[in-house]
Amino acid sequence: KGVVSGLPSTESLATHRVISSAGNRVFQIDSFASDDTLSDGSTYSYKSQIVPVDSYEITAIHELICNFFGYRKVAFISSNNNIGQAFLDKMTVFRDYCELDQLSNIIIPQSVTDFSNTINDIQSSGARVIILLVSGSIAARILELGYRNGLFGEGFQI
Repeated sequence: KGVVSGLPSTESLATHRVISSAGNRVFQIDSFASDDTLSDGSTYSYKSQIVPVDSYEITAIHELICNFFGYRKVAFISSNNNIGQAFLDKMTVFRDYCELDQLSNIIIPQSVTDFSNTINDIQSSGARVIILLVSGSIAARILELGYRNGLFGEGFQI
């Protein structure tokens, strides 16, 4: 028996509680859940992750920014939902790994369609790395306007 899902972490944890409550040995595979607690093999012995856990992704991001590119000045652009906020919270937890100078933290409501203020805020921040924690459509619009308005160029990492 097995369960394959594309559920977020909270729902994946709840699913695990339900299928394991009667002592069932049901294998669970998740393609979206990424909470660090789900990688505990002693608690979730019949569970497999398709995506890496958040702590691994954040460590890799820090490694790229700090050690590969040698940058410290970062701007975060995130959506105003739980995923964007959770990722920002975890980025600050890993500050011991490498100290990032968080120059700008812009939270974008889902209803925003004009990103000219966002582009201006990033330009004035002096950030050399821009991390987008938004939906694909919002990221595409920010990238399009950013290129058109000279935000991105040589020496910038997105």
